[in-house]
Amino acid sequence: MAELTTKILTEIRDEQREFRAETRANFAQVEERLTSIERHMAAMLATAPVVNERIDRLEARVAALEGRSS
Repeated sequence: MAELTTKILTEIRDEQREFRAETRANFAQVEERLTSIERHMAAMLATAPVVNERIDRLEARVAALEGRSS
């Protein structure tokens, strides 16, 4: 009986080690993806002021053109 218990406990321990290793690998992948997303978002946010300036200039041009045609 003690041998069977030892065998079962050893199997459970080994399975837990495998699960832990898989979980670490999965978390590493998730962390890589999040880091990539953060970089992309930072790049997009950095361009927002430039885009807003361009939109403002275009709106001013359109307003000027509309003023000419009135």
